[in-house]
Amino acid sequence: MRTEKWKYVDFYKNDFQQLFDLENDPQEAVNLIDSPKHQHIIKQLSDKTDSYIQQYEAARSDEVKQRSSFINVRHQTSPQYGK
Repeated sequence: MRTEKWKYVDFYKNDFQQLFDLENDPQEAVNLIDSPKHQHIIKQLSDKTDSYIQQYEAARSDEVKQRSSFINVRHQTSPQYGK
């Protein structure tokens, strides 16, 4: 998820996230994901990502909906990828 100021990446299959301040760190050298000061930004961008995924999933064709590998598994306790 990207805004003018922030770039949030959730590698959910690898349980790894990144947050970069594109204004102050355009080379994306400092990952702010563990910064207590930025947790509200992470929450906002994560929620926005979930909303986008829900919107996308609702708009998919019936054929694509049958592909379970497209199901949002970002917050599942034990995600089953590609099944």
